[in-house]
Amino acid sequence: RSEGPSCAPDGTPAPYDLLGSEGIVRLRSLLPQLVAGVSALHRAGKLHRDLKPSNILVSGGRAVLLDFGLVQDINPAPDGLQGHLISGTIPYMSPEQARGERLDEASDWYALGAVLYEALTGQVPHRGRMSEVLVAKTRVTPVSPRVLNPGLPEDLVSFCMDLLQVEADR
Repeated sequence: RSEGPSCAPDGTPAPYDLLGSEGIVRLRSLLPQLVAGVSALHRAGKLHRDLKPSNILVSGGRAVLLDFGLVQDINPAPDGLQGHLISGTIPYMSPEQARGERLDEASDWYALGAVLYEALTGQVPHRGRMSEVLVAKTRVTPVSPRVLNPGLPEDLVSFCMDLLQVEADR
């Protein structure tokens, strides 16, 4: 970094500046690997349901998905329970998970969007008490990462915001 760091609205250094151009290049190399991993899981007929930074191992330029303890079938056998229990990690769970609705592939893509949002901004898309976060994710599209870090690349911001749509079909 050749210049001093800029600051986010709260006065903290902007994560983009902390990552620098090398960090963005690294993020760009890891993101397609994560997309491929989630896509492979979906092709196998499974949902991860708990994508979050601690369930992603990055080593030697390679990103690997971990912790399949909450994995379920995309089309589970009707037993009255699967898809209707709130499970996962609240900051990363999809709006439909927060509502206890039936899940599909969009739920994992939302979680990947939350992971990307945190990588770009240094914070999760919705913050607050657990109950506030659950309600917010069912009603409010998060503020654009560009509000927190104006220098972020537009393509990464656009991709992130596409993944974080409140309505799964969008």
